[in-house]
Amino acid sequence: LAAFIRVLIAYTTAIVALSFSLMFAPVMIASLLFSRTNLIFFGWMKSVISYTLEVLLITYFVFIMGSISV
Repeated sequence: LAAFIRVLIAYTTAIVALSFSLMFAPVMIASLLFSRTNLIFFGWMKSVISYTLEVLLITYFVFIMGSISV
């Protein structure tokens, strides 16, 4: 039960963080226009990719573990 709660918290946190990150997409894309703010854009992009992969991997493993019968 404790492992399930930890996975649920990680999944919820990743979804919320991804949602907040995507809200700033127009600002971050505009920051790509200037050479001084390129690093901000690439840091934002790295976090969006990371949160997306986390959500996909958690979903994948939950479905795999749910399909295994004991």
